[in-house]
Amino acid sequence: MGARLLSILLVVIGAIGLLLCIGGLVGIWLVNPPVTDAITTTAQTADSYLTLAGNTTLTAGDEIERLRVQLDAVSMRVQGMTAETRAAAVAEVSTTVQNQIGPSVSALRTTLLALRTGAVALNQSLESANRIPGVNLPTFTDELQAAEQKLDVASRQVSAIRASLADVTVDGHTIEGTIASLSGELASIEQLLDQWSTQIGAISSRIATASDAAPGLIDLTSVVVSVLLILFGAGQVCLIRRGLARLRAA
Repeated sequence: MGARLLSILLVVIGAIGLLLCIGGLVGIWLVNPPVTDAITTTAQTADSYLTLAGNTTLTAGDEIERLRVQLDAVSMRVQGMTAETRAAAVAEVSTTVQNQIGPSVSALRTTLLALRTGAVALNQSLESANRIPGVNLPTFTDELQAAEQKLDVASRQVSAIRASLADVTVDGHTIEGTIASLSGELASIEQLLDQWSTQIGAISSRIATASDAAPGLIDLTSVVVSVLLILFGAGQVCLIRRGLARLRAA
C-alpha cells in the first residue's frame, strides 16, 4: 500500500511539474511581444523628447548668449554715462531691461521648467525599462534643476538692476556690478545647458543601441528559458513514467 501511494505521488508531482513547464513555455512567449513593444515604444517616446529637448536646449543657449551681448551693451552704456547723460542713459537701459532682458529671463525659466518636467517623466520610463534583465539605460541628472535655481537668482538680479536704475543716488559702478553678476549667472546657466546637451547625446545614443539590441536579447532570453523549461519538463515526464511503471508492477 505504501509503495502504491508513493507511485501515485510521483505521478501527481510529475503531472503538476509538467503543467507548470507547459504554462511557463506558453507564458514566456506570450510575454515576449509585449515586452519588446514596451521597449520599442519607450525608445520612440524617448527619441521624440530627446530631439525636442536638444533643439530647445540649443535655442535656450542661443538666447542666453544674446542676453549676455545685450548686458554687455547695457553695461557699456552705464559705464559711459555722465551726470548730464544719466537721465537719457537710465531711460534707455531701463527700457531694455524692462522690455527685453526681464521677459527673456522669465521665458527661459518657463522653458527650463518644461524641459525638466519632460526629463522627470522620461526618467521614470527609463527606470521602468531598466527593470528588464539586460537593459541598462542612463538617466538624467539635476543640471536643469540647478539651472532653474540660477535663473531664480537671475530674476532677482534683474529686479535689483531695475531698482538701481530707479534710485538716483546709486552710481554707475554699482549698476555695472549688478549687471556683471547677472551676466555671470547666465554664463553659469549656459555651462549647465552644455552639460545637459551632452547628456542628451549620450542618452540618445544608448537608447538607440538598446532599442536595436533589445528584441534579439529578449528572444534569446525566451529561448534559453524555454530550453530550461523543456529540460525540466522532460524530467517530469520521466518521473510520471517511473510512477506509472511502479503502479503497474504493484
